[in-house]
Amino acid sequence: MRSTPGVPEPPARPYAVGDHITVLRDNPAGNPRTPHHARGRMGVVIAVHGMVDSPLDDAELSLPMYTARFDVLDDRGSPTGDGVCVEVHDDWLDRRAT
Repeated sequence: MRSTPGVPEPPARPYAVGDHITVLRDNPAGNPRTPHHARGRMGVVIAVHGMVDSPLDDAELSLPMYTARFDVLDDRGSPTGDGVCVEVHDDWLDRRAT
């Protein structure tokens, strides 16, 4: 596949609905929009949005974006049955953990 100037290369294997993901603990490339409550957490992809045009944030298309669901845990670390959904870009995800 040929690269287009100014357009990021999509990952070799984008995530799919049902894939388990882990959000990086650090702040990728200084991105202030990586949600603090999702950092280091494991979740499941529930929607794939693909490469997103976000002119307010980036001059070009962004890497693929996903909606992931994360279980809400009680004070003992057990799932409560509730969940939180977060939109995350591919570069926020730790591919080593999956």
